[in-house]
Amino acid sequence: MSARINIRTFEVAATGPGVDTPACLEKVRALMAQELAENA
Repeated sequence: MSARINIRTFEVAATGPGVDTPACLEKVRALMAQELAENA
């Protein structure tokens, strides 16, 4: 901002969680299992 550079932003629709590590993968698997159980 003090460098007087314009920065443009825009809003996007939310996406699912990212899977970057084995720990993230386990969290996503748990979320998906929970959603499947709730919608069964």
